[in-house]
Amino acid sequence: MLKNFFLAVLSVLMVLCFAFQTPPAKLVRTRVEAANVSMSVPKGFHLMNDDEVASKYFSTQRPTAIFTNDNGKIDLGINMTETEWRERDVAMLGKFSKSSIMNAYTKVTIIQEKEVKINGRVFYIIEFVGEIPEDTKAIIAKGKVSRYHYMQYTIANGQQYVFNFNCPSAQKAQWQIPAKNMMNSVRIGIL
Repeated sequence: MLKNFFLAVLSVLMVLCFAFQTPPAKLVRTRVEAANVSMSVPKGFHLMNDDEVASKYFSTQRPTAIFTNDNGKIDLGINMTETEWRERDVAMLGKFSKSSIMNAYTKVTIIQEKEVKINGRVFYIIEFVGEIPEDTKAIIAKGKVSRYHYMQYTIANGQQYVFNFNCPSAQKAQWQIPAKNMMNSVRIGIL
C-alpha cells in the first residue's frame, strides 16, 4: 500500500514538473542582409531600432543587427567588422575575445569554450555566465547583474563575425538549448 502511495505521489510530481516547464522557443530562419548571414531566430523577436540600441548599448559602433524579445531582456546580436585576421586564426581570435570577456565582468563562469565546425565553417564558441556586482553609487539601485551568454566567433571574407545570445542567468535553463540551435543554424554568404 505504501509503495503504491509513493508511486502515485511520484507520478503526480512528474506531471507537475513537466506541466510548468516553458516550452522551447520556436525558431524561424531569418536573413540579415547587412551581415550577409542567415540564421534561426526565436519567433516573436524583432530587430531593435536605433533608439532601442542606443538606450541599451553604450557603444560608438552600432552592431550590425540586434534582435530582442518583447520585454527587451533577451537579445541576439550579430556584429560584423573588417579584420586583418585570417580564417585560420579563428581559435586565436576566440582566445583574445575570452580575455576581453574576463575583463568585462567581476565573475565569469565558463560553461564551454571550444572550436567547432558548423555548416562547413570553423567557429569558436564561448558559453558563460558573467556577473557584475551592484553599483552602490548608482542613483537607481538595480542589484547584481548576472547574464548567460552564448557567443560564437568566426572569420570570413576579411570580416570578423560575432554572434552573441544573452539573457538573465535565471533563464539559462530555458534558453541554453535554443541558443545552441540558433548558433548551429548560422550560414554566412548563403542567403
